Amino acid sequence: MVFLCVYAPSFACDICGCFMGITPYDNQSAINIIYRYRSFNGYSSFGQRNHLFPSMAISTNNQSSTNSFAQFDPASQTATYKDGVGTVPPPDILHGTSNNGDNNVRVFPTSDYEIFNVYELRAKYFLHQRIEINGIMPVNNIRSLESGETIDHTGLGDITVFAGYHLIRRIEEEKLQQRLIIGGGLKLPVGNYYAQENEERIPLLLQPGTGSIDYLGYFNYLIGYKKWGISINSMFKFNGENYYKEKICNSTTDYLSVFYKMKSDNWTFIPSLQMYYENTKGVKIDGELQEGTAMNLGMAGAGLDVYYKNISLNTALQYKVFEQTGQGNLGSAGRIVVGLGYNFRQLNYLIKEKDNEPKDTL
Repeated sequence: MVFLCVYAPSFACDICGCFMGITPYDNQSAINIIYRYRSFNGYSSFGQRNHLFPSMAISTNNQSSTNSFAQFDPASQTATYKDGVGTVPPPDILHGTSNNGDNNVRVFPTSDYEIFNVYELRAKYFLHQRIEINGIMPVNNIRSLESGETIDHTGLGDITVFAGYHLIRRIEEEKLQQRLIIGGGLKLPVGNYYAQENEERIPLLLQPGTGSIDYLGYFNYLIGYKKWGISINSMFKFNGENYYKEKICNSTTDYLSVFYKMKSDNWTFIPSLQMYYENTKGVKIDGELQEGTAMNLGMAGAGLDVYYKNISLNTALQYKVFEQTGQGNLGSAGRIVVGLGYNFRQLNYLIKEKDNEPKDTL
């Protein structure tokens, strides 16, 4: 399964989904185009709801903020709720609104949002039946609205390259099937991390790139029996620091999928139930952890992969199950992924199989 990869603005990169199971093109090279959508909106601390598609994000007049909002006074540590528009200048976004360090009354309109649209070109090539190399090139569109102030920027993101070794490879048909893949790679800082709007630099988490070299390691274990299967992924990301002394703290991402295969002639349908978890302490600037940038989030949802001959269509939809958010942080609503891929009928490999290696029955 081609799985959604959360890019740096949401703190983690679940590349673990690069391989999802005993599919019609297991151990086959492939090229894919992926679209991923993710939204943050609603200040959960003030009881505001989180919507997958914020109304202001799809409105033709999103400069208007004539909706209810909460005011928070740091001096008295009290919040009041009103209808109308707040007049207090908004602080800079640090994944939702963060504390600006003064005693001004802060306003949290329900219209505020952050939207991440990611368009990816992915390629996977098998050097050997047990060795795969992968590349991901994203283009990121990031939109936000905070108390009437908007950001809408599109740019090339950071390129990721990684390799995996299939330590366990047992894929016999109609028997107990197992996979264990271990691997690692790099995220290269080719994306723009100094983009500006209104002559000011956009905050790091709204930049297309991060400006840092990051290292990742992951494993994927899959077990299947006949038409049923379970896939477990974990990814660990170790992030560097950029020119501005900004650093996204190290992160972990875990993914569980339970799937079922259905075949009919040249068609294969694989519905799945999915659970996803990501965690990071947040962003550090010059070694100081920034309030309001942490992520501790769990999601659950469903997916459907469809294969016809060499073509694959991959979809997934997940909603938030739990989330720890600080006061004044936008909440995560959910995410969507749609991917279209072409799978090659690879019969030969650059690195030949040794005689003492186990044979496969694909």
